[in-house]
Amino acid sequence: MSDNVDKIRTMLTEEKWTRSTIANYTITSFQELDEFLMTVDKDDEHEIKQICDDHLAHTKNSIMALYISGVLSIARHPLDDSSLLQLVELFEENKKWNIVEFLCQKILTNNESRYALRALAECYAATGKENEKYSVWERLVKVDYEEVDIVKAIAEWYEKNGDIENALFYYKRAILRYLNAKDFSAIQTLWSKFLTLIGDDFGYLMGLVDRVASKLGDDKAVVLLIDLYDTSGDDMERKITVLKRVLEFNPQDLKAREALVACYQEKYKEHSRLTACIEKSGLLQNYRDVHTAIDVFEKNIAFDKGTFVFHKSWGIGRIREIANEKVMIDFATKRGHEMSMDMAFNSLQVLPKSHIWVLKSAVPKEKLAHKIKTDIPWALRTLISSNGDGASFKAMKAEVVPSILTQSEWTQWTPLARKELMSNPLFDISSTEADTYIVRTTPISYEEKQLNIFKAEKNFYEKVRLLREFIASKGDLESDSFIEMVRYFNDQMASADRSGDIVISSYMLINELRNGKYHLSFIQPSTDVTFADLYRNLPDKVATFKAIKDSELNKTFIDGVVDVDPENWQTVLLKLFPHYLTSYIPETFREQGKSKVLLQLLKDSADSYKEDPETFLYLVRAYNQKQWDKAGVSYEKLLLTELQLLDYAFRCIENGKAVSENRKYTKLLMTLLFDEKAVTKYINAGDEAAAQKVYSLIEDMVGLDMGQKIEVKHQIIEKFPALFKEEERVDRNNLIPTGLLCTQASLDAKKKELDHIMNVELPEVAKEIGTAREMGDLRENSEYKYGKEKQGLLNTQMRKLSEELDRAQVITPEMVDASKIGFGTKVQLKNNLDDTEITYRIMGPWESNPSQNIISFLAPLGTRLLNHVPGDTVKFTINEQQYDFTVLSVEALTW
Repeated sequence: MSDNVDKIRTMLTEEKWTRSTIANYTITSFQELDEFLMTVDKDDEHEIKQICDDHLAHTKNSIMALYISGVLSIARHPLDDSSLLQLVELFEENKKWNIVEFLCQKILTNNESRYALRALAECYAATGKENEKYSVWERLVKVDYEEVDIVKAIAEWYEKNGDIENALFYYKRAILRYLNAKDFSAIQTLWSKFLTLIGDDFGYLMGLVDRVASKLGDDKAVVLLIDLYDTSGDDMERKITVLKRVLEFNPQDLKAREALVACYQEKYKEHSRLTACIEKSGLLQNYRDVHTAIDVFEKNIAFDKGTFVFHKSWGIGRIREIANEKVMIDFATKRGHEMSMDMAFNSLQVLPKSHIWVLKSAVPKEKLAHKIKTDIPWALRTLISSNGDGASFKAMKAEVVPSILTQSEWTQWTPLARKELMSNPLFDISSTEADTYIVRTTPISYEEKQLNIFKAEKNFYEKVRLLREFIASKGDLESDSFIEMVRYFNDQMASADRSGDIVISSYMLINELRNGKYHLSFIQPSTDVTFADLYRNLPDKVATFKAIKDSELNKTFIDGVVDVDPENWQTVLLKLFPHYLTSYIPETFREQGKSKVLLQLLKDSADSYKEDPETFLYLVRAYNQKQWDKAGVSYEKLLLTELQLLDYAFRCIENGKAVSENRKYTKLLMTLLFDEKAVTKYINAGDEAAAQKVYSLIEDMVGLDMGQKIEVKHQIIEKFPALFKEEERVDRNNLIPTGLLCTQASLDAKKKELDHIMNVELPEVAKEIGTAREMGDLRENSEYKYGKEKQGLLNTQMRKLSEELDRAQVITPEMVDASKIGFGTKVQLKNNLDDTEITYRIMGPWESNPSQNIISFLAPLGTRLLNHVPGDTVKFTINEQQYDFTVLSVEALTW
């Protein structure tokens, strides 16, 4: 038992016998307890907390026990603030406001507790600190989504102080909360204020009307619309929009119908056919369907002198004259064509002057191209509205490429257009057609646009990512959009089929939102199912875990297994580990006091390296030799296992088995064994028997470079010369070079290439990716995908070039040894198989050009020829082809 454990027992006893009261406590008293806790070892914390909890069982208002237990609780679990809140209540009752403030701040350093925030606000109110109170209230309403009146009070406070921007922010938040609470009376009060403060923000007001209709019914929305109409003054467009919306909610509203006719008459009072259009539409006949009447009127009124039209056979035309129920149109190939009004009405499509077809027929190509490239919002509005108020990038491209823009110009324009579509509130994504964008008459909020992206996404785990992004980007968590996203996962959780990953992932996500770091307690699960219930129903737990494509949910699943499956969790986690190669599962074993299981995992991975090379290599990288030794895997066994895996991976590649994966393994193993000098260190530290084991493995390795094999052999001979016969020993001067020999010109060219990749190409592609990413997660975002692929290729190319430059050794003509075949030599050979002669120039991989008989000394053919002298006969096989040469001559090259 430690001194601190004894000390806490003594302190609690003294508090009890001295009958310390609330009046005796000051902030200094608690600061002294904090100083004591700083001296407590981690190992003693659990025991000290248990002593305090036991003490509270019979002395429930022990201030010392409550404080120490509370501080230790929030240190481990920030949401566990019950003991400190109990203290806050005790000091509130006694009006010890300075201590209330101290305790609340202590809680709030770990967690934005709504209870602590309320208490702190009451403390500031009691002590006359109004500014501090409102500041705390602002924090409170961010975590208490059911609080409404305080939100309104904050708005009124800002308005009183002349800060209209912040006042409107909180008024808008208040009206949404009243909407969720279905308090229409409060909504009406704030609506009147909005008409005064933001009467010109027509888009927001109309959007709010739609929300009211959705939540409270069409009749309530009509009440608000009438108020909006009454405050619209002489703005006929606005009045017509309001009245049409009223008639959408209530088609039988005769007053709205009469008012709409009056507004049309005012708007089109100069139109030559106004009276005829109204009569033809049936707007004045109350028995006629009002929506049909409006459509007929608006289509009819569009027919006027000067209007552009489209005919499927004659193309673009313009109305020259309308008289006596006849329409005369000038088409490009058919001028002065006359049609009856009925014929024209049925066969012609009226085009606004802004339609892209009209623009292409009337505006010079160069001027139109310049406008599209320099005014992207205008271009998007034009292309989308010209395509029936909904267009994909494919449709837009078909309209402008190559008739207006070149393919290159389109490629440069597209990412800028995507950015505009995502940031401009007057553009939206269709909720019914994938990859289709629309133009809005009223602005869309960020929340609504993200919901439309969410709805269009088909992949479940992409939806999870979008929800997390919404929260991270500080989207409004009280908005209908967020609630609808959450509802999707709630609906998935309530599915009758609970055997797959979707249901349990939905449960874990909802639980994370409610009880995890977000603490959104207003979210209610659609069912009272538990993780244990869902876990028991899984037919294949490993397959389910593997299907979960979200790292946070993977972790939650692992934690859940530990909690609900005490008998089998270790076995299950060992099966999950190959599908989640991170430190999380090993750390879980460690935290649960099961380090022996982790050691067994290391041993098993070394024993089964062929069956699961990826797990073995992850563990090799993640754990040092000390931990492998504890697992019973010596340094020698680990290194020999790595060599055996390298040999196995080379053979798999040669046989065409899982080539991509095995190339990845060989690359990592080559780094571990040779680049990081593991083999060299082992040879230098070991005995002859160890060196012999290594050499036998390396010598038989099919895919290992011959130069690498000879280098290892030389290292062994230098330390253990007796291992090889004289004729088997390696002459250091005849080694195949393991560096990358090159000319100065080639080195300069490669440096220039690397510089261009690092300072030109990578920054350019990073900028392109950044621009594309700002567009959001669009399924048709080919620029983002292409950019990422290009970035990956450039990074690979850059790493390869950097590695090669690190190994590069410049050779000058003066350094060439012309007595034998090597870098910088010209060699004449006799082919003994067909009695012909051939000449090769031996250079490095950077200078190599096989079509001109310039071969690399590192290529299979070059490697076989190296170090031979005139008169030597060389026989070998490459890729099952026999070679038999006699070296005729060797001479130095010049460059």
